[in-house]
Amino acid sequence: MANPSLVGQVVGDVDSTAQASRGKKAPNKTVGRGGTPAQKQTETDSISCLRQKFRSEGLSLRATELAEKAWRPTTQGQYRTYIKKWCEFCSTRKIDAHSAPLSEVAEFLTDLYHAGFTYSAINTARSALSNILPDYQGKPVGQNFVICKILKGIYQSRPSFPRYSEIWDVDIVLKYLQKQSPCNNLDLKSLSQKIVTLLAVLTGHRCQTLRSIKCKNITFNHGKMSIKIDELQKTSRPGHHIGNIVLQNFAPDRRLCVVTYMREYLKRTKVLRNSEYLFINTQNPHGQISKDALSKWIRNTLKSAGIDTKIFKSHSTRTAAASKMSDISIPIHEIMGNIGWTKASTFQTYYKKPIKRKTDVGQAILKLATR
Repeated sequence: MANPSLVGQVVGDVDSTAQASRGKKAPNKTVGRGGTPAQKQTETDSISCLRQKFRSEGLSLRATELAEKAWRPTTQGQYRTYIKKWCEFCSTRKIDAHSAPLSEVAEFLTDLYHAGFTYSAINTARSALSNILPDYQGKPVGQNFVICKILKGIYQSRPSFPRYSEIWDVDIVLKYLQKQSPCNNLDLKSLSQKIVTLLAVLTGHRCQTLRSIKCKNITFNHGKMSIKIDELQKTSRPGHHIGNIVLQNFAPDRRLCVVTYMREYLKRTKVLRNSEYLFINTQNPHGQISKDALSKWIRNTLKSAGIDTKIFKSHSTRTAAASKMSDISIPIHEIMGNIGWTKASTFQTYYKKPIKRKTDVGQAILKLATR
């Protein structure tokens, strides 16, 4: 039986928390700029849970501060949601959030399930608790036999399927972008949306990567444009980082030449920009564009091109680009190197999708049979 106090708390947050587990920003329910005292206290509890874990291992304050930085901001945001709920759960049941027994962890995850949370969201909660609770029988709590069985049961009862079973054809968007020309006739917003969408569909990189491009790291040489990424990315780790993004002049059709449009964008924004980053707000102050606004630029372009943005969001450009590269027989090692993957299984499992064609195969067969 689910804990009524927890269920009452999380039912209204099911959608927002599930979104947070997929990397989407949950709705901001904070009242006022500083938030309520209860919200501030919960955030403090979330941080203290992690800190207490490290201090219990005998780490100094300096070492603890370094260890805390192992969590990237996006991971911290996702984990904080569930650590907050864990602290509330423990407070209601009057147990220590830093050393709760395994049975309480199992009950907490079960409560999340009965409150309607997805397998993906509960799996994120498991990872969060593994980082703040002591090991059980020499293993992180998330790897415990009982917890693994509960998660498997949740998956069997509420399976998590890929967002897309097929993906839109990049050609559709490129044909639309051909019409958005010449570059000197486009207003700044239209130019911005075209260049960021071209980069997204030609490289397959995330909005995070595109937003982190700096003007000083863009070089033009012999008909090529090279972009160096000098900030940590989602796939960055010791010994591995995204290589330079290299794009060539496309002489056959200047309307789709990303080098041509990049030069125009840099020229147009030179006197406006108030940031070292490439993509800036089109209105004052012309600082670095936010990740959400950059994503919206891409989504607006997809919608204008005829892509169903109720289904396909801006991140779908990554799947569309990779699937198109595979469809035109670009070798897998080149796709991996271009996008930044180190394992072919990542592409094969999560990104390789059949491209949605306009032709209805069933109708074509029937028409052929009834001639």
